[in-house]
Amino acid sequence: MKGVIKISTSNDLGTYKVNVHCTNLSASEEVENKQGYDIDFLSNEGTINLLGTRRIMFPADAFGHLRKELIFSLGEEIARQIIFRFGYECGANDAIPIAETIKNRDISILLGPFFHCIEGIVLAKNQLLEFSKDGTLEKMSGSWFNSYEVEQHLKYHGLAREAACWSLTGYASGFASCVFNEELLCIETECAATGSSSSCTYEIRPVSQWPPEVKNRWFFEDYTAHVKKDLSNLLAEERERDFQRRLLQDCFGQLYRQGEEKLLLRKLIYYAHRLVKARYTALFHIGTERQIVLEEYVGNESIFTQRYNSLIKALVDKALHFGDSFIQSETDPQIGVLRFLSVPVTVEKTIANVMVIITDNKINNETIEKLKLLTYFSGTKLEQLHITEELSHLKQKTSAMKKEQDYLQETMDELSIISGKTEEFLDCILQGQGILSIVRKLGEITQTYMVITDESENIIISNLNKERAENLLQRMRKKNNETNNHIYIPLQAAKKKLGDLWAVERHQPLDKKQKAILEKGARIISLELLKEQEAQLQYRFNFFDLLLSGKYTGTEVLITQANKVGFCLDGIYQLIGLSIESFDTKNEMHTSWELLYHHVRTFIKSRTSSSKVLMFDKVLIIFLSFTDKYWEKKEINGLLNQLLKSLKDTFTKQGIYMVAGRICRNNLNHYPVAYREIRSCISIMSNLKQRDRVVDIENLGVLSILFEVEQDKLVDFVNHILGPLVEYDEKYGSELIMTLSKFVKNNFNIQSTARNSFISSSTLKYRLKKIREFMGFDLDDPEVRLSLQLALKLTEY
Repeated sequence: MKGVIKISTSNDLGTYKVNVHCTNLSASEEVENKQGYDIDFLSNEGTINLLGTRRIMFPADAFGHLRKELIFSLGEEIARQIIFRFGYECGANDAIPIAETIKNRDISILLGPFFHCIEGIVLAKNQLLEFSKDGTLEKMSGSWFNSYEVEQHLKYHGLAREAACWSLTGYASGFASCVFNEELLCIETECAATGSSSSCTYEIRPVSQWPPEVKNRWFFEDYTAHVKKDLSNLLAEERERDFQRRLLQDCFGQLYRQGEEKLLLRKLIYYAHRLVKARYTALFHIGTERQIVLEEYVGNESIFTQRYNSLIKALVDKALHFGDSFIQSETDPQIGVLRFLSVPVTVEKTIANVMVIITDNKINNETIEKLKLLTYFSGTKLEQLHITEELSHLKQKTSAMKKEQDYLQETMDELSIISGKTEEFLDCILQGQGILSIVRKLGEITQTYMVITDESENIIISNLNKERAENLLQRMRKKNNETNNHIYIPLQAAKKKLGDLWAVERHQPLDKKQKAILEKGARIISLELLKEQEAQLQYRFNFFDLLLSGKYTGTEVLITQANKVGFCLDGIYQLIGLSIESFDTKNEMHTSWELLYHHVRTFIKSRTSSSKVLMFDKVLIIFLSFTDKYWEKKEINGLLNQLLKSLKDTFTKQGIYMVAGRICRNNLNHYPVAYREIRSCISIMSNLKQRDRVVDIENLGVLSILFEVEQDKLVDFVNHILGPLVEYDEKYGSELIMTLSKFVKNNFNIQSTARNSFISSSTLKYRLKKIREFMGFDLDDPEVRLSLQLALKLTEY
């Protein structure tokens, strides 16, 4: 459109009028299509009128700030629709008086760009205007220059990912729809805000001609439809939050199920990558000398590690030094703003790995806390894997012994082929003679002097006297390499080094046959040493079993056994019992009992080295020693509460039963009594579901005599007395049991109970009436009161 604008002004008592004339320069219609419009500046009224409607002038920066606030507060989708609707209303309002005064619609449609121009919004230049045969608009296209929306978007947001002239497209849609009396939609096909060109390009078509994915995004029939659109966005945001929650839950489930460290760490960075929607996520292993080694990653490694290697190393060093997460932003000229986040992974109180995430998304505190939670859970799971590996190693000892026994038979066959003299040596083994006899026989067969040392390099067996054996061992150790006159063989079994075998020739250098016999003999000696160690463990268990059961024939034998296992019968020990609820499967039960034993033993040994921990029929017994430290009552309570908390952190699904038994002071009869009390107390706690607490036998007073009563009878007694009240409380959420307990503790005094419970006497009387009705007992009866006191006392522990 080409136009001429003629402006004339008049002033009358503060009223200014500007006549705006737009002349279409089409040759055939130049005269008859001349139009004029008044802009009235009414300073005495504070208004500006154009086309019969009031106008408002305000800075473009103010609208840009409002636009930014809408985006940040409501999101880009809702903000875009609001601004589009605002432009639509502006265009429709401007078109109404024009459509009424100008019947030629091809001229009227050109006034829309004209008014946009004089209002300072944009310089619009129409390039194409096509009509159908029936006079309806088929297509209108053109260009926008100096768009104020492009200017404001670049100022507050930088380059746009898509078209940003929302109010301009809304204005054009509203203006055209009103002029042609049908729904038309303007779409910006190219926008200067994206940086692709210096101007914007637009097209106007009937809504029906646009593809559904285009018109559904911009065009709305009424406000209700837009509200539905807004609600769909809110639902989409909620779905995103729900996705984040499900992603986090799935991550925890995946981490929990992993049984291998490498797979667990790979899952960790995979889910962290998805949670943050990162470009690159890596896991760096921290070596013993704090070397940083890339272990796993998700994303394009070369793009980031080569360009930001020094920054990543600095973030890892900070995480190692401070033991916490760090975030840093950097501006990349090609990508934009990047955020670098480092999160340490702690295993057994040591930072073993550091996860580094690089993303161009904003990272809020909630996301950081989720990542910390994931890494903490992963570290805990890794600790469990390490413990499980140790327990699995112990579990494999039995099968390893069987393999060694199978190998023993093969060894004996090989020895019989090597020399017929090995029959004598085999007889020693088959007859079950001790290791000393085997060493002597092996020395005779191989014509060597032999010395057997333990893992601490102390001599335990030799076919020489002590002085000669020590001199011989000292000379052999000085020779670094094996020679023909002596041989050194490590003694190993079940993947464990038990000691060493040293042998030196008596008369002539050792030949291959003698060396082969010594190697086979060393394996047999290793197996015998392993058997002796296992027997020592069984011997230790048998001693404590006798001590707790009291089924020993004489104290002299018990004292001898106690010295062998390092237990001081004259010392002071407090027995502590510990058990745990049943597990779901046999495999889980077996593994978890081993885990429980290892956990408790490690905890106790770290605080008192002379204490003992043993497992007796699913009850763990701790012999807390007073030898190296005299424990005060308060210290013992603190120790047991710390142990209970530590166990709950590991066994989150099972209930813990812990009983502090009596102190045994230089009296062997104390141990069986204390053991029976502990088992009875744990049995009652289990039946009454009194989980996750520490019960002190000394605090039970006269109730301790009830441990001699059958536990099923005690449980039936409690259920008979208090069962109706428990069911009522569980069904209606009431506090009748608590009220009855306070009433009993206040010596059945209504006034004292009401005062200590902070309730009125009438309320208390009403509750006591309810209690009488459900229990069917007379609370004034002395025998009933005694039964109540006993039942409540039993439930307290």
